[in-house]
Amino acid sequence: KIKVFTYWIDLAKFKKISGAKLNHLLGGLRSHLSNKNHFFVLFVGRLVKEKGVLELLQAAKTWDKNIILVIAGTGPLEKEIKNQKSKIKNLIYLGAIDNDRLPDYYSTADLLIVPSIHEEGFGRVILESLACGTPVIGSNRGAIPEAMDNTVGKLIDITPENIKKTVEYFYKNPDKLEKLSKNARKFAEVRYSEKNVDAIISSYTE
Repeated sequence: KIKVFTYWIDLAKFKKISGAKLNHLLGGLRSHLSNKNHFFVLFVGRLVKEKGVLELLQAAKTWDKNIILVIAGTGPLEKEIKNQKSKIKNLIYLGAIDNDRLPDYYSTADLLIVPSIHEEGFGRVILESLACGTPVIGSNRGAIPEAMDNTVGKLIDITPENIKKTVEYFYKNPDKLEKLSKNARKFAEVRYSEKNVDAIISSYTE
């Protein structure tokens, strides 16, 4: 017998934050910026070429300056990102973020972006972001289209031009983004709850 199982996440941990905690985090991010208007695009992951980091940086150089790219993670491209901070004024580099704090940053972001240029795996950050109500722009490669669909974000072919075009579309159309955000949590609850564990347990107990 063959059964399919799907990843799951802790939906009690990964959920939208609000109120004073969210305002405090927003204030901390805004302190990096001269322009206090904000539209935050978040990248969370290993800083390697395969993750599309260089394409993302190139897009951020040309998109609307009110759109802020927030990068969390470490890796071989960390030095490149730090060097780019002097050239890309709307770039915030956070370094490594403890897993327990990730829900705060997902909740603060307007969008999560997963711009992988190789055959990416399932991508737990997608699940976590959706559980926090944050839509995702994802590469149309590997298993990413299995983790999300266009009811909770946008799947694109990764080029700097496509990234820029898609991010600016959602920046300029907040009603479209809000619709995706409303779908995101329910999408995660239906697909990525702990009930997915049952498929594994039953394989050992039947």
